[in-house]
Amino acid sequence: MRQKTIVNTIKARGRGRDGGETINMRLSPAPENTGIIFRGKTNSGKPIQIRAGLNTATVENNHLVLTDHGQTMADVEHLLATCYAMGVCNLYVDVDGDCLPRLTSSAAGFLFLLRAAGFKEQCAELPQIRFQESLLKKRNNSWVRINSFNGLRVACINTLGESAASVHRSSAVVDVSPAVFVSELSHAQDVADVDISNARFSEQAARNMRNVAQRSQLNHMVVRVLSALSLTYTWFDGCYTAFDADMSLHLSVLRDLTSGSENVDDVDRRDRIRAI
Repeated sequence: MRQKTIVNTIKARGRGRDGGETINMRLSPAPENTGIIFRGKTNSGKPIQIRAGLNTATVENNHLVLTDHGQTMADVEHLLATCYAMGVCNLYVDVDGDCLPRLTSSAAGFLFLLRAAGFKEQCAELPQIRFQESLLKKRNNSWVRINSFNGLRVACINTLGESAASVHRSSAVVDVSPAVFVSELSHAQDVADVDISNARFSEQAARNMRNVAQRSQLNHMVVRVLSALSLTYTWFDGCYTAFDADMSLHLSVLRDLTSGSENVDDVDRRDRIRAI
């Protein structure tokens, strides 16, 4: 798989965190082996420059935040996931603040921008990791398992409720490709339970609304996994299954995985990745 960037520079603007000040953003092409570089400014006007990677990834309130030498860049998940799904691994992201604008409640706004800018395949190859056997990492009642698979499959399982008599869970299984991201994942939102207490719906309509909200939330979990995978600067061949996993567990898994071992073969660099 070859590295990819965009063809043209494109600009957008939107509200910052919690509906704050307007943030201006510019996406620009970047050379091979650059990665995704975020450039912004602190509140005092000091420049920020952070490369997206596992070494700069932190978690705040279960959301991915990039941090380097005290500088931070927030609200990056939707853009990183979109770049990963569409194959864009080299990009300059310039903003006039310390977060990206919230164009929509999903990745759809960033997908629109990248497609409008156009994609350009580059000569260099993107390293590829191919899993040879099952790997598992647990934390309390959550876990992540990676199995051998031809392509990238992401499965997310979410516990919706438990009682003494039963456990209610829901799941989404997605074979990731650009087409699937466009049609199934780009509009997914991290929605809470649908409140229909003050609305007049039939029982069937209310059930359908809850099902749609649950599906959107599960697909958004897949989007978050893609944002974490983008930090490795590799393309994964495998089935990545997450059970009630939060962002900190995803980052822990990927850090363990990319620190060197004998159970995963990087088919481009021919080095070894450590099993979890």
